[in-house]
Amino acid sequence: MPKSQPILNLKDSAAAPVPKTTPNLLPCLIHHDGSIGTPNPAFWDPKPSSSTSGETEQQTESYFRGRKLLGKTLPLPEGYRGVVATPSSPPETDEEVIDLEAEKNGTLQIQAEFDQVVVWAHENLSTVNNSDDAYVRAVEEWVGVAGAVHSFDEGGK
Repeated sequence: MPKSQPILNLKDSAAAPVPKTTPNLLPCLIHHDGSIGTPNPAFWDPKPSSSTSGETEQQTESYFRGRKLLGKTLPLPEGYRGVVATPSSPPETDEEVIDLEAEKNGTLQIQAEFDQVVVWAHENLSTVNNSDDAYVRAVEEWVGVAGAVHSFDEGGK
């Protein structure tokens, strides 16, 4: 059976290496989508949590607009690559050509890579630690389910 064409292509920048970053999933709505430049430590300065609750997992603590936030670091599963990408438009040509079979797949330009994500919660991590958070469940559960669904059974069962 022929392999289907991808519906999405990722393009690395040929000019420079892709920078590493750590995405932060905040429990609030921010009306900004893009880079903030160099972060000002007065506004965002996450540090290891000083809580003594006996948690063995790495927790991070920070304040955002006066509210205390606690973060849980989630590493990406083995074999997965996290990218921050933006849509890129196809190069424009001077020729007026009508392509009847235009490519139907999109292209994303990779801006940064990551191997972990920090999921933040207000005041306590109970919702994050109990896997009530959709992002935590996606990383911890659904990636494994997707792998099982798309794997081939070697045993003939």
